[in-house]
This record gives sequence, C-alpha cells and structure tokens, in this order.
Amino acid sequence: RNESRSYTAPIRVAFERVGAEVDVHEIWHADVRAQNGWGQEEAVSVKTRRAKWEGRWQFREHSFTLLVISLEKMGAC
Repeated sequence: RNESRSYTAPIRVAFERVGAEVDVHEIWHADVRAQNGWGQEEAVSVKTRRAKWEGRWQFREHSFTLLVISLEKMGAC
C-alpha cells in the first residue's frame, strides 16, 4: 500500500493455472481521510467486481484490495 500513488505488482501462482477472470474486493476512497458516519454511511465501502486476469494487478493508492483467483487444474505430466 502507498498513501500517494498506485503501483502495479506481478502475482505468480505456483503449480496451478489461473482462470481468465478474478474477483476483486476493494476498499478505497479518493480522500485518504474519508470515513463513514451519520449521513455518509457508505462513503467508504467495499466495491466488488470481476476483472480480466493478466498476471499482475494495479493497486490503487491508499486502498485495501483482496483478489480471489480461480485456479484450473493442470493436466498430468
């Protein structure tokens, strides 16, 4: 995590083949000081989406991101 900039990181999975898409659960707000409260119950919330998997991920600044990666069994050698 970085408070002021996004960054891309490669993600490798050993011994399995990764599916074509990934489930993304992300907590983020444009203002790092944003918080939930009266009248702003959903200012900062978890956003969930599916995205194409490319072996790396761009993490947004000051976010918490959980990636759920589907694995496909590799054939016997």
